[in-house]
Amino acid sequence: MDLSRYTLFSEDWFFGLRAPRFVPQIDGYTELEREVHGTWRWWRSEELVAPSEMVIPQGLHDVVSLILDDTETDAEPVVLPWTAL
Repeated sequence: MDLSRYTLFSEDWFFGLRAPRFVPQIDGYTELEREVHGTWRWWRSEELVAPSEMVIPQGLHDVVSLILDDTETDAEPVVLPWTAL
């Protein structure tokens, strides 16, 4: 499935969770998910400050810092700006 000629729009939600390290399973991915999400890896918080590759969403480090610092956000979502690629 070649989507390179299409403009794609998405709405993404991210959730913070403290858990033991695990290997995400992609067995249930659709063909589209496999194409769009070519790879994944774990990031250290400091790597997200000035990543050497594209990380979406921009500003993710700020949210990760809130989670790591146990900062209370009053259960309100943290909205990050959407940026065109």
